[in-house]
Amino acid sequence: METENKGERPKRSIVPLSFYSLKDSVAQLAGNKNFQDALITSFALASIAIAFPFLPIYLLIPLILCVFILTIIHPLLGLISLLLSALPMLLYQVPLLVWIFTIIVSISLILGYKYYRTITYAYALVFLSLSYLGLLFVIPGFIIAVLVLGFKRGAALAAVVIAMSVMTSGLTGISLSGPIVYNQVPVHSQLASQPFAVYLTPARNATTLDQVLPSLSASLGTLFLKAPAYLYSTFYFSLSSIANQFLFSFLQLCVWLFAVFTISSYAVKSRSPYKGTLSSLFGVMLLISYIPWTTSRTTGRPRRSSATRSWLQ
Repeated sequence: METENKGERPKRSIVPLSFYSLKDSVAQLAGNKNFQDALITSFALASIAIAFPFLPIYLLIPLILCVFILTIIHPLLGLISLLLSALPMLLYQVPLLVWIFTIIVSISLILGYKYYRTITYAYALVFLSLSYLGLLFVIPGFIIAVLVLGFKRGAALAAVVIAMSVMTSGLTGISLSGPIVYNQVPVHSQLASQPFAVYLTPARNATTLDQVLPSLSASLGTLFLKAPAYLYSTFYFSLSSIANQFLFSFLQLCVWLFAVFTISSYAVKSRSPYKGTLSSLFGVMLLISYIPWTTSRTTGRPRRSSATRSWLQ
């Protein structure tokens, strides 16, 4: 019979203590109540940077990190930082859209203190739908938003996201990558014949470090000296983008509203400890409805702006 050697020392772990410290820090971060908001705003900023390239990648990554940290501190700070970060990107690529964006941002900041989470999710989902990141994150982001906001604000969120997404798609000519079927070609083809189309279509490459400030200065000149002459026409095409295929967009909104109702109702009424996970499964109906609508509509090949293609290269 073997006996234990009492003098034998216990084996030391080969895992350094810093690993456990890092593990605890990550767990604490993931447990933060604003962690989901921080993820969504970070991906939203990455998405808008892909759709409207401006900063080089080595400046963009620290900016996304700053937005993430500010959102962890407070979602309202995250909302403000997201909007301020997106503004120069839009200014550089689509200065005419900045005027509409400024009006919406002003309303958002007025209502932001009371409805900051709803507004944050709205901007995040719209921005996500403008790049290929929307294929992965729009539906999960919308489900999280409904679980956090509830039925009433979730329903308002669905209407705002669809309206803003189709408006932006029609003005810029960028195909939506989220689960919203919309053909932007009719509106944007009419807009392309207008002299101000260049101020609404992203086609410029991202700048280099030494060109960031000169590019912003030139874009500000366009914003205040050239773009205002076309504001009324821009508002007209904005409304045209929303009115285009309005019935079809309304049918999609009905599906989104039904998804909001089922997700929120099950989350409230269920007594299951996994009710959040189970209720989120109803969000699959957005993906299921998207597939037949896509095949039944002739939307053409998804269009990415030349600026986006060059940024990805």
